[in-house]
Amino acid sequence: MKKIIFLCGAIIALNAETLSMDSNLESINLAKIAESTKSVESMKTESQYTEFAIPSIASSNFSSNVNDSNKKYLETNLKSKQTQYNLYISNAESKADSSSQNLKNLTSQNLEPQNLEWNPNSQNLNIQEAFDLVLLNNESLKASFKNIEKSQKIKDSTYMLFAPNIDIIGSYNYIDEKMKLNLEIPNVPLPIGNLAINLSTNRLAYGLINIIYPLYTGGKRLAALDIANLNIDDANFLMQINKINLFEKLIKAYYGLKLNIEVYKSLKDVENGAKEHLENALKLEENAQIAKIERLSAQVEYDKAKNKALQAKDTAEIALLGLKTIIQDENIAQNVLLDENGKIINLNLTSELLISTKELESLQNYQSKTLASYPALKTIETKKEQVKKLGDIEFANFLPTIGLQGGYVFKDNSILLNKIMPNWYIGVTAKLTLISPSGRIFKYQANKIAQSEIEHTLSQAKKDILLLVESAYKEALSARESYKNFSSTILLAKENLKLQEEAFINGMANNTQVSDARNQLSFATIELKNSQYKYILALAKLYALSNDIESFYLFTQN
Repeated sequence: MKKIIFLCGAIIALNAETLSMDSNLESINLAKIAESTKSVESMKTESQYTEFAIPSIASSNFSSNVNDSNKKYLETNLKSKQTQYNLYISNAESKADSSSQNLKNLTSQNLEPQNLEWNPNSQNLNIQEAFDLVLLNNESLKASFKNIEKSQKIKDSTYMLFAPNIDIIGSYNYIDEKMKLNLEIPNVPLPIGNLAINLSTNRLAYGLINIIYPLYTGGKRLAALDIANLNIDDANFLMQINKINLFEKLIKAYYGLKLNIEVYKSLKDVENGAKEHLENALKLEENAQIAKIERLSAQVEYDKAKNKALQAKDTAEIALLGLKTIIQDENIAQNVLLDENGKIINLNLTSELLISTKELESLQNYQSKTLASYPALKTIETKKEQVKKLGDIEFANFLPTIGLQGGYVFKDNSILLNKIMPNWYIGVTAKLTLISPSGRIFKYQANKIAQSEIEHTLSQAKKDILLLVESAYKEALSARESYKNFSSTILLAKENLKLQEEAFINGMANNTQVSDARNQLSFATIELKNSQYKYILALAKLYALSNDIESFYLFTQN
């Protein structure tokens, strides 16, 4: 009898183990949720704000007395500038599949390109159409949408936390010896003595359907659902950050190509002017009006100008390659080239490198828009909420768990021992852990520290963002003012070159003076275009930080 009671107790213990709330209530897919929730440290990395690598040409105000210019300084300065125009070229992304599919509308925000009907065979391509092609073809953006889909699936799995847990358990046991049932009534002797009954088998097998439905888990399930929703928001914000980064890259590539073409044309003009000057020097030498050394000096200047023009053309071709890489359109990649005159064949970039006549909004407006909508800040705020919800889960480990349990036992009733076992059971189970080796108190304290840490991170991020906005705002104003100043410088340089060429023909100026005047005009023209380029970059940065790309298009139309 004792062995039978022991065996029944073992079966009930097995059921109790199966019904344990530890395996259902405390492990409600939190591993998956924690895995999908990025750590605070990785969040810091994701929320960094990409600076514009604006190519800068050292501005230099010309003296009113252009004859005092240093020829060697101008040559060295012009040569160094050619390498600086390559700063916008970033790591080339993988070539897009020619049969790119339309991006799915997976967010509540209008983030998809609006003009995807653009014909690649068209001759015209403005900056908005170019960005639509980037959104259509870029593989990293498609990966961002897949991340949103993945987060949605994780959320769907979280709903299963509110469903019951149903298990099917099978057991087969071999008892070491056939069990005996002794029947003895105290103080009442039986005429045949004690009755001993041998069980018919020492093998025991049964099946069990076990059902547990959690009623109260300390708020774990609701916190898990909130975290899943926050994961979707975070995936959306990361996709928006990716989109903004692509916009910044396109601005550099598109307008960088326009700038490099202008530089090439300017240096080509210098080459043509040096060639014309060399022809005049040859005629004057034939008429014995100048010495041979003056003609040789003109030849040297022409050769230098020719080499600089060739270098500028190479730089422009690299810039065109950079634009092809970010757009990732097969038609453009195969058919668009740059000719000897600096004209793009089979493609016309219609968005000009110009400074808008519109006035910028106030700095405070740009800063308030950025704080309200910049996705890098939003993702940090999302991480803050996620850490708070994880803290709720850690606190729930100190609370009791309550649930309903029930089950049905499948058994062979021909066996006497099986007849003792119940056919079904139903009841309520509750559990409160007093001491746990999991270190739950320390995990809860660590979560509180993490919440404080992310508060400091968010505060610093806001300060950095405001500084970036102010910097971009001042860069735009500075570039606009620089453009106005160089406009007058170009007029002076043109007039000075005209006077020096006439003086050389009349024998009143030497070759060095003419070369200096031509270099001054070229330098001023390049600086003027560079001011426009800086203005466009700063303006794009302002609207990218405020997550308002559409307003950038409207602002630059005038």
